[in-house]
Amino acid sequence: MPHVNLHYFECFLSDSQKEQLVTELMQTISKVLGCSDEVISISLCPEQPEQWQQKIVEPYFLNASDKLVKFANY
Repeated sequence: MPHVNLHYFECFLSDSQKEQLVTELMQTISKVLGCSDEVISISLCPEQPEQWQQKIVEPYFLNASDKLVKFANY
């Protein structure tokens, strides 16, 4: 049911850091939406900083601002 795409500047994340991030996201999503973690999917999407404007800001911030619920301060 819920799916999260988490875009971030590409950086090294160890397997344990990825596991911690995914676990904490799943716990929060499960708690707030009242669903089992078995139905949650999460994609980790590392992005190059020089492509951030084109790949993230334009499609997700400018062209879909009606869906954006937390604005970045840049």
